[in-house]
Amino acid sequence: MKQGKGIEDELYEALKKSLLKKSSGKTKFVIDREVPFSFIGTDSSDFWSRKFDILITKGTDAYAVIEVKSPKSYNQGKNNFNAQAIDISKNSFFRFIIFTDGVRFSLFDGDNFFKEEELNYNEVLKAITSEHPKSLIKSRIKAAISIFKECWEEVQSEYGIGFEHISDDFLKHIQYNESGYFSFSGKSGDLDSFENRLFQKMLPRFSDSWVYRYTTLDTLFSTLTFNSYRMFGLVGMNDRTEINYVDNYLHNDRLIKPFETSHYKTVESANKRYISSCTNENNEDNLTMWRLYADDSKGVSLKFRVHSDRQNSKLLLKPVYYAREDKISPPLEVLKRFLTRFRNEESATFKFQTLNTWKHFFKPYEYSIEEEVRLLYIENLDIKHKDKGWVITSGIDILNPYVDFKLNDDLFPIELREITLGPNCPDKRLNKVQIEELIRQKKREKEIDDKGKPTSISKYSLEKLKVKLSNIESYRIP
Repeated sequence: MKQGKGIEDELYEALKKSLLKKSSGKTKFVIDREVPFSFIGTDSSDFWSRKFDILITKGTDAYAVIEVKSPKSYNQGKNNFNAQAIDISKNSFFRFIIFTDGVRFSLFDGDNFFKEEELNYNEVLKAITSEHPKSLIKSRIKAAISIFKECWEEVQSEYGIGFEHISDDFLKHIQYNESGYFSFSGKSGDLDSFENRLFQKMLPRFSDSWVYRYTTLDTLFSTLTFNSYRMFGLVGMNDRTEINYVDNYLHNDRLIKPFETSHYKTVESANKRYISSCTNENNEDNLTMWRLYADDSKGVSLKFRVHSDRQNSKLLLKPVYYAREDKISPPLEVLKRFLTRFRNEESATFKFQTLNTWKHFFKPYEYSIEEEVRLLYIENLDIKHKDKGWVITSGIDILNPYVDFKLNDDLFPIELREITLGPNCPDKRLNKVQIEELIRQKKREKEIDDKGKPTSISKYSLEKLKVKLSNIESYRIP
C-alpha cells in the first residue's frame, strides 16, 4: 500500500495533467508543492506555520490547497478535518480545502459554507474546474450591494458614520474574480477607481494648503545639509498597533498572528512601507505639539506647502481617521459588518484590493491628539529616492529602515517653505541668523555633471524658504 509521499507524487502528476487540459486563455491553473503559509489557530498559544502538500493557483490567486494523508492517517484524522478547514478558511482566501488519501477526498468548498463532502478524484476535479453559474454570480453581486448599504445605514444610525456613502451606480463596480472572490473593479493603482474613492471618502475631509512637522534641531540640520527628506519604516514607530490595527479590528473573530512570528515575506513587505507624520493647519505654533514632538519646544516646526496633484497610489498624503473613545471606528465597523455578513449569508468572500494601503490611515483613539496628516510611501521602482538604509530608532531602540527623498523635489507632494524655531530653542535668535546663512550658502551650490564640473542647475530648491521664531513666549522648561 502506498504511503503519504507516494500518494502525493501520484496525485500531483495526475492533477498536473488534468488541470493543464482544463486551462484556457482566461482561466489558467498552476499546481505547486510544499508551499509555506503561516497561520494562527483558535488557541492564543497555537501559532503555527505549515507547508501545504499541494497548492492550486487559478489566475494569480491561491485557489485550493490539498493535504495528502496515508489511508491510516486519513481515517484517524477525519473527525478533525472540519475544524482544520475552518481555521484555514478564516486566515486565507482559499476557496477549496481538501484532505485526501488518494482515493477519498474530503472537500470543503467556501462557496458552500465549507460544508464537508466526500468525493472521488473525478468529482473533485469537476468541482475545482467548474465555472460559477452566471445567475449565482449576479445574485451575490446584488446581495453584496444590499448588505453594504444596510451595514452603512446601521453604523450611521448607531454611531454617526462621519463619512459620505458613495452611491453612484454601485452595481457596475462589483465584479467576480475567477479565483473565487468578489471585489470592486478598477485598477488598484488608479486613485480615481471606485474602491480608492471609497476609502478616501472614509477619511476626514482635507483641503489644507499647509501641513506642519514638529521635529528636532538635529533633524533640521540633517535635512538642510544632505538636501533630503527622510521617512522611516512604520514597523519602528512608537505605536505598537501600526502594523495590524485594522486587521485586528476587521477580524476579531480570529486571532491575528503577531508580527514577530510572521513569515519572512510578511516582514519584508511591512519594511517597504514608510511614513512621516505631519499635522494640520490648526496646529501651527501649537504648544502641545512643541512639547510632544519638538524636543520639549527646543526643536523646530517645518511648514510644508501641500501639492495634492503629486500624489499617487504609492505616495499619499492623507489625514488619519481616529477611532472613538469607546474604540469604535465607524468606517471600519462598516467594512467589518459587511465582510462578516457577506461571508455568513452568501458563503462568499469579498476582497478589498487596496486595503493594505489604506489601512495605514486608521489609528486608535489614544493618538487622536496628534491630528496627524500622514505621508505614506510604499517602496516601488517607479518613484525615485536618493538613499535608503537602516538605523536604530531614537528612544525605542528598534532597528528600522529609512528612505531619503530629495528635499523639495518637484514630484514630491510636500514642499518646505518655512522653518519656525521653538519657544525654547537654544540661542534661538542667533540660530535663526545661522540657519538663514546656511540656506543662502546651499542655494549657491550647483549640480555637478559627469565630468565633475559645476552646472548652471541649482542643487537645492530653497528659493522660497523662510525662517522665523515661535510667537509663544510664556513656556518655561526646567
